[in-house]
Parts: sequence; structure tokens; C-alpha cells
Amino acid sequence: MAYFHSHLQTAAFIIAQYKGDLPLSIYLKNFFAKDKKYGSKDRRNIAAFCYAYYRVWSAMPGQDVQDVMIAGMFLTTSTPSQMLAALKPEWNEVTHASVEEKLELLHIKPAALFPYFKEVSAGIDATAFGLSFLHQPKLYVRLRPNQLPSSNKK
Repeated sequence: MAYFHSHLQTAAFIIAQYKGDLPLSIYLKNFFAKDKKYGSKDRRNIAAFCYAYYRVWSAMPGQDVQDVMIAGMFLTTSTPSQMLAALKPEWNEVTHASVEEKLELLHIKPAALFPYFKEVSAGIDATAFGLSFLHQPKLYVRLRPNQLPSSNKK
């Protein structure tokens, strides 16, 4: 499973280069368009590492980028995976634990997952809001301005 180490290194390179000028999804698309050596599985794994990093980076200040990515993957999965088995086998054995238990294992407070919590309205629950960053939405909606759905075109 050496390719997981390669994917992790590539994702760390992307994180180091990414300045936030574009949405991460666009940046990744451009990155992969420039370097055609990555197959679909490679692109999926590398992108997952990048998104995992940004989900937990604020809760793990001063940690190695690759360690933060692995922690993010651990926190966002609920089933054992080949990736965790290769990179952190001890975590792979407890993927079934609740998110709260995993955070406790990593010594992370849920409110630390969102660095700008002081800017949020007082009525928002810090714990619930922090935990929401660890759940990937099941659906993405992409709206294209000035485009009609194909069923409405004449």
C-alpha cells in the first residue's frame, strides 16, 4: 500500500501550494489537469486527504500536515479502510467508535474544529457546529447561472 504514502505526499504538496485564491475543488481540478499521471482512484484519494486536512487543521495546530490529514480521514470514516490500515493500523481498529470518542482519543475539542467560532451568533451550539464539519454532505448541488435544465430547453 505504498501508494497511500505517495497520495499523502502529493496532498501535502498541494496543501503547501494552495493559497486559497480559488475554491479547492477548482484548484484540484487544475492541478490534476496539469499532471496527467494520476488516475481516478489517485485523484479521489488525494482530494480526500486535502479535504480531510481542511476539516481538522484548526484543531491540530503545529502538527505535521500529513498527520492532520490522516486524523481527518480517521474522524470522517466509520468503517475500516485500507488507507488507515496502511498508515495508522491502531486507528483502523476503532473506526466504528463515535466521533466524540475519536475526538477524545485525539485530544480534540469539537469547538476547536471551527477556528472562527467567536464570530458566530451566540445561539449556535459550539459542539454541534464543530461536529458538523466531520460529516460530508450526501448531495452536492451545482447551479450554473443562465443555464436551464435540459428538460426545460426547447
